[in-house]
Amino acid sequence: MTESYTHEYTFTTSDFKIMGWSCCRLYSLRMPDQSLSISLDIDYILEGLTDIDADFLILPSLLKFENINHFEASQKWDILKDAVPTDIRMIECKTLDKRTPHGQTLYEFKIDTDFGHINVCCTGFTQTPTQKPIWSPTMNLNR
Repeated sequence: MTESYTHEYTFTTSDFKIMGWSCCRLYSLRMPDQSLSISLDIDYILEGLTDIDADFLILPSLLKFENINHFEASQKWDILKDAVPTDIRMIECKTLDKRTPHGQTLYEFKIDTDFGHINVCCTGFTQTPTQKPIWSPTMNLNR
């Protein structure tokens, strides 16, 4: 993937109002680590055509929440049963009144999925593509 291509489809907290994650497939969640971030591996729906072919332009992406101050998750996955795909229903963002010790704005993100929720208090997010967009007849690539 070329640098300019990656740049074209990289989104940040400042893009939140123009984005939507409804029906985006969630493949994995990387828990907070020493970098104080969590990452979601998703199929982001860039475009959906409403004609009879109903094709979707899917962008496999890594949605990374940075400088985590608080993290809470409640997911009801039954690992003993067959794997059931999980989709994001919506993501809400609220700007908080408090700041980090370095003066950065803190945001609260509420991520609702088919099987629960994830709440994150952090300095923002970056969503970067992991590969080029792909046209698909469905809203995910079943990777």
